[in-house]
Amino acid sequence: MTTHERARFWRLRLASWLGDSAAMYDLASACELGVGTPPNDLAATHWHQRAAARGDARSMAALGKRYAAGQTLPENKIDALMWLTLATDFCNADVLRRVFVWQRDELAAGMSAADQETAAR
Repeated sequence: MTTHERARFWRLRLASWLGDSAAMYDLASACELGVGTPPNDLAATHWHQRAAARGDARSMAALGKRYAAGQTLPENKIDALMWLTLATDFCNADVLRRVFVWQRDELAAGMSAADQETAAR
């Protein structure tokens, strides 16, 4: 871990505490990958949840994938589909939206119509 990575981690942490949702997403990614800090999936989930609550589509998609895989959150396909659907709705980058749509549709293909309806509500 370099001094530069550690300094960037602390800048992201400060910006996150000040409410910057993009910094929250970047901080969650740093926690996942262990950049500037030891890897910590629980911290990553925490920051993805905070960023998603502020409208960050990338964190919404990350939560969807975490629910789908049961990674630090209980496996729940309905919640996973809900978060991936929200990510597609909130995303303003066309290429990224296409990725989220693909992930959402892939997950929905293995779910019943009733479960899909529950996720939509």
